[in-house]
Order: sequence, then structure tokens, then C-alpha cells
Amino acid sequence: MSNNFKDEVMTAIEEVKNSLVKDKEISDKQMEILLLTSLLEEESQ
Repeated sequence: MSNNFKDEVMTAIEEVKNSLVKDKEISDKQMEILLLTSLLEEESQ
């Protein structure tokens, strides 16, 4: 996986987390994104 792609993914994740804090609500799609994120983070270590 290229660093550029990983940076884009991490940026998108930060945006999702920030919107979650504002809305105090997690949709199914956002939950999927967070799950995928944690998988990506584990693989990249």
C-alpha cells in the first residue's frame, strides 16, 4: 500500500471521527468505516 493512499485514508478517518464527535451519533456506514480503519491500522504495524 502506498503512503499516499494511507495518508488519504487516515485523513478521511479523522474527518469521520470529528463528525461523530459533533453529531454524537454513529451510522452503519460510519461504523463500517471505523471497523475497516482498525483493520488497516493493524495491518500497517
